[in-house]
Amino acid sequence: MSEQQHCMFCHTTEGADRAPSFPKIAQRYRTSSWASVMLEKKQPAGGKPHWGDITMPETDLVPPLSADEAHTLVQRVLRQ
Repeated sequence: MSEQQHCMFCHTTEGADRAPSFPKIAQRYRTSSWASVMLEKKQPAGGKPHWGDITMPETDLVPPLSADEAHTLVQRVLRQ
């Protein structure tokens, strides 16, 4: 799923490259009750940067995740 969406182009499972790693995202948001909904909405829409200067791009160039797929991806990330 994330490979098809090109998530791994910017996000990694370790360290940080262009965007925060999945473990860093989990560390920041896992205890926030609103994080899952916010991250699920941000995935297809892109948006303002929360981690520096790089804006998350819109997913116009790749097939968007369904709502169920976005939920599954966010839950996996938050469990890191």
